[in-house]
Amino acid sequence: MNRGNMLSSRALAVYLKRGGLIAYSTESCYSLGCDPCNRN
Repeated sequence: MNRGNMLSSRALAVYLKRGGLIAYSTESCYSLGCDPCNRN
C-alpha cells in the first residue's frame, strides 16, 4: 500500500466512525459498508 492509499484509509476510518455509509465494489457486485456499533 502506498502512502496515498494509507491517508485515504485513515480518512475513510474517521468517516465511518462518525456514522458514515460507504459503497464499494467487490469482484461480483457493489456493497455497502458502515460501523455496525455506531448508533448514529
